[in-house]
Amino acid sequence: MQQLISESGRVVRGGMETSRQNPWEVLHKIRNGHPGEQMINTRSLPIQSQLDILRYVQKLSQ
Repeated sequence: MQQLISESGRVVRGGMETSRQNPWEVLHKIRNGHPGEQMINTRSLPIQSQLDILRYVQKLSQ
């Protein structure tokens, strides 16, 4: 499993591989941010833009 390291040095579970295995979890993080991190939420964006971000992350994991 691919791991992402946050600014605080913690391993963020999920990574790009999860975007294909569990897209709902990744979409939730895109929409709401990641607790304890400086990741912004994207609720102000149209849902189509949020889905475009998810698709982009999924392509990175190929």
